[in-house]
Amino acid sequence: MERERVNRPSSEIYVYATNKNFLNIYDALRIDKIKVEVTGYDPETRRQTGHASAWLDRADARLLTHLVAHRQFAAVTGGKWEKFGGSQREDGSIESRTLVVEWDEGDGGRFARNPYRLTISNGPGKKTSLGAVAPAGKATSLLSMRLTEPDMIKIMLAVGAYISAYETAHHHRSGQLKSNIF
Repeated sequence: MERERVNRPSSEIYVYATNKNFLNIYDALRIDKIKVEVTGYDPETRRQTGHASAWLDRADARLLTHLVAHRQFAAVTGGKWEKFGGSQREDGSIESRTLVVEWDEGDGGRFARNPYRLTISNGPGKKTSLGAVAPAGKATSLLSMRLTEPDMIKIMLAVGAYISAYETAHHHRSGQLKSNIF
């Protein structure tokens, strides 16, 4: 029970909706992460059609914020960025969670108005020799949504500002801001 409370996100950072999907980004910075969740929605039945979530390290969220906001995502990543992760569930099974962000205008510019594609897949996982979690079979939940470049920039700027505000508010706890500078 305690483990669940620690991993549960505390507040929404950003909510983005299309006619078929919701993108929710939650604060889990007390464990140095952001939770990203995509939920499918059927407007006719007004029911949820699917759900997938992934966790993003604070440093990765900062990197994506910078690349997207400075319009360098495609050039630096080659158009695709993937984050693999997962954890052991309460029933002892291992769940794999993959987050993919792509710049994909489609064949002949078919998706030029919505060039960002965000895909989250959840499914069975296995521990690697290094202790990480890798997918082990077909995803049981896979959701994808497209976003315009301005909308993706707005989302990532909000995430970046939230992280900065969190670090400012919690600076006294660690005595210094965490850094990966060597």
